Amino acid sequence: PLVLLARATLIGHLAATLPPDAVRTAAAARILGPGDPADPARPARVGTPDGELTADLVVAADGVRSGVRSALFPAHPGPVYAGFTTWRVLIPVPGAEFSSHETWGRGRIWGTHPLRDGRVYAYAAARTPAGGRAPDDEKAELLRRYGDWHDPVPAVLAAARP
Repeated sequence: PLVLLARATLIGHLAATLPPDAVRTAAAARILGPGDPADPARPARVGTPDGELTADLVVAADGVRSGVRSALFPAHPGPVYAGFTTWRVLIPVPGAEFSSHETWGRGRIWGTHPLRDGRVYAYAAARTPAGGRAPDDEKAELLRRYGDWHDPVPAVLAAARP
């Protein structure tokens, strides 16, 4: 089955199972040592403005250009352009209910998934040249590419805010 959660919801569920001081978010941090899963005496070490922390597990959710990945895997090339640009949208449900779906078109994909909390997660991907930007704004670009697609795509785009 498809399970889709907003990131904040997932973090909330995971954090609720831990002691109150175990989770730190929005904190500047750097990996000082990755630790050794086979040796509990060698936990991961993380440096923060408040000092050094040790942990059995560090979840580095620092984005596509991850500094943590670079620190742990210096030879990793990082993101490599695959020929597609993607967009994501999170909005209140736009009108009538609908089922999760993904639609493929020539060089384009659109997916829309209702979430339990009354919002909708939608994503789009399109074949585009590397490094390109929308000539005006991203919403206008999405409307150009997907505005004439089936329901609920136009309603999702209408409800999206830049």
